[in-house]
Amino acid sequence: MSHSMTTQQPWPWPETMDALLAAPASHRVLLNNDRVRVLEVVIEPGAREPEHTHQAASLMILDEPAQIRYYLGGTLRLESQKRSGTLPGVRMHWLEPEGPHSVENIAQQRYHAIASNSSSASAMLSPDSRSPSTGQDRPGTGPATSSCIEERGSPTSGHGAARAAIVSRRAGATQ
Repeated sequence: MSHSMTTQQPWPWPETMDALLAAPASHRVLLNNDRVRVLEVVIEPGAREPEHTHQAASLMILDEPAQIRYYLGGTLRLESQKRSGTLPGVRMHWLEPEGPHSVENIAQQRYHAIASNSSSASAMLSPDSRSPSTGQDRPGTGPATSSCIEERGSPTSGHGAARAAIVSRRAGATQ
């Protein structure tokens, strides 16, 4: 973990860089209460998000992976490997706060993920962190460091429960 992102230092980027304000086409609030904030992240094929930040660490649940390019401060830092087929299951990544970055989807299919921040890991849910322009809570932050879990287990046990929740949410949205 980056020491500078885990201490209680003030967030150096303006509120206008928050994902919901700077990249609203790819970030949508699914749930926001005093315990958790859940964002849906969708990047369509060929699209590149505007540069934005995430002020809180988050659990990223990737259910529709795509080949991407990750830019940090406008500089290409990573291009994911092209996959020869879709691996079954959900991938989970722990992401530390992220400073200014953007993601470009260079695949033929959309990129879809769910990002969850707990209120204990984020100041986003406190009343004074609401955006004065929209009244919505600000999203999370910093340089992406992650650990990954690939889930291929039962949808009702362990991390498979997260997959079942995503499937259930999708089923409800299409009915």
